[in-house]
This record gives sequence, C-alpha cells and structure tokens, in this order.
Amino acid sequence: KNYRPQDMATRAAFQRMPDDVWAWYLYRRGRCRAAEPNAAHHALAGLERARGNRFLLVTQNVDGLHIRAGNSLARTYQIHGNIDFMRCSRECLPGPIELPLEVPLHWDKGRLLGDAERALLRCPSCGAPTRPHVLWFDESYDEPNFRFHSSLAAASEAELLVVVGTTGMTSLPMHMGQTGAQDGTPVIVVNPEPNPFSELVEQTGRGAFVSGTAGNWVPALAERLES
Repeated sequence: KNYRPQDMATRAAFQRMPDDVWAWYLYRRGRCRAAEPNAAHHALAGLERARGNRFLLVTQNVDGLHIRAGNSLARTYQIHGNIDFMRCSRECLPGPIELPLEVPLHWDKGRLLGDAERALLRCPSCGAPTRPHVLWFDESYDEPNFRFHSSLAAASEAELLVVVGTTGMTSLPMHMGQTGAQDGTPVIVVNPEPNPFSELVEQTGRGAFVSGTAGNWVPALAERLES
C-alpha cells in the first residue's frame, strides 16, 4: 500500500528492499494461482497439440496460465517471465528455476518474509539470493531470459501471425508485428478496440482486425487453424 506497482516492479526496488519486493510478488503469485485458464487458454493448448512444431505461442502474461492450460515450455516464449519461477540474482545459472514446492501458494497481503522463506528463495547452485523471473520496468529484453531474438525470428518465419489482446505498448511484440508485416505475413488481430497492430493490418491490407475478446474469438480461430 506504500508503493505503486511501477515502483515495485524494478531492479532498483529489489536492490533496495528485496524482502518487500519478494513478498509483493508472492502475494501476486497467489492471486494468479487463484485464477483458472479460460476458453482461450485451453484453445491455444489444443492448437499446439494439433500443430506441433508449426505452432509457437509468444506471451506477455506472467501468470503462468498458458502453461497450466497445457501449452509446453518449449513452444511458449514467456517474454515477460513467469511469476512461478525465480532465477539467481548473480545469473550463475543459464535460466529460470521453478519456485520450490515449499513456498506457499497463497501469501497474505502485507506479510513479510521470514528466515524460512529467505532460505527457500536462494539459488540451489551458488546460494545467492534469487529474484522473481519477470522483466522489470527498468530492464531490457534479452535472449537468454526472454527470447528476444528467437521471437523476432519466429515472426519473420511465420506463415500467419495472430495477435490477441495487447495494446502494443511494449517494444518486442510491436517489433514482431512490424517484422511480420514487412515480410508480407498476414496478421489477424483480436482486440476489443483498434490498436497499433490493427493499424498494421490496415496499412498492409494483409490480414484482418476482429473486434472482441480472446474468450469469444480464440476458440473459433483455433478450431479453424487446427484443420
């Protein structure tokens, strides 16, 4: 209650008050865990099963719902991270680590970390404190943690790019849309309101803008793409 989310979700805040930042993320994780995948999540998981290596999901969501719905880690680029994972603050390991099972799934708002939680939130390799595996506001995309180059390459190689429920205010998704459009890839945009991606469709004349929610349109689109 004493900080704005934009202030907490930063490397600078973590360096000043790691216990407070971890406690906030554990509380957020509990809220995410209380949610269930919806029809759009399940439809995308089914589309991956049907299309295999011809399907790739790139998500900005950190809630882990795509993985819980059945999408694989191998075919899901979580470009803003996943709140169920941590990583070594010294980067001694090459990738994220799933939070230990002993870390409570539900964390009381305002509760601080104790010695037991601090011990759990240490790197299993070097013993250094870990950090939440999320992209913070004062950080940049990279390849090892957030699949920056792989996402751009996938957009360039795709036969079809489907963009669902994003404002286009973060740089990597927008670069992906621009890359696909420049390469002549059709783009289908699903969003309640027009956005920068729908403007790309209008400019190129390749693809379509569908006004509506993911829950309304993604299952129908996935069914068509499965065939």
